[in-house]
Amino acid sequence: MFKTLCDNCNNNLLGTFDGKVGYVLNEIRSFLSYMKSEGVNDQKVEFNISNQVFLKSIIGHILAGFDPIASVEFPTYTPNNSFKSILHKYWKSQIDNLPQSIKIYYWVYENEPITFAPQIVYAANISEPDSIIICSLIRFNPIGIMICFLDKSRYRFSINEINLNKNKDDKLVLKLSNKSLPEDFPFSLQKNSAILYQKDLIYFGMKKV
Repeated sequence: MFKTLCDNCNNNLLGTFDGKVGYVLNEIRSFLSYMKSEGVNDQKVEFNISNQVFLKSIIGHILAGFDPIASVEFPTYTPNNSFKSILHKYWKSQIDNLPQSIKIYYWVYENEPITFAPQIVYAANISEPDSIIICSLIRFNPIGIMICFLDKSRYRFSINEINLNKNKDDKLVLKLSNKSLPEDFPFSLQKNSAILYQKDLIYFGMKKV
């Protein structure tokens, strides 16, 4: 059964959300197995879960990583336009969509360990300030998800995005692919790129059975 790193967060804050995320992960595994056996490279899949429920569950875990779980009420963050406060406002409210400054990328990740990084700073080109992006990352087999605050950045990752321009009842749709990214993406850097993170705010774990 699927479990993330924080049982308290899963059970006390997110209610049934985590079970629905577990359903998505199991469905992805099934589709990937089918695609490999049938030689299918790409497959678009609609899941029986709303886009918003899936995103709010993922974002809830990211917020728990920013602060000790003892502060479950999540105090108001400052400044109000920070990456953390934007995610918190969406998670806590009935807002249907995240702002245009946010993009959510995903990719097939069939590796271990589980990786959780509440905040990393990625520079596609260290000589260009407008290539800097603030991101949060969760990788748990079979999917990796990266939430990026673009702000003034012009850089975009060349991987699939979750459609954020949806109503709250619209279903989650993902495009699955057998094309693999580097195993340690996005930590596998390219020429002139850089990544900055606080070592004690990156968590690793193994699937709980």
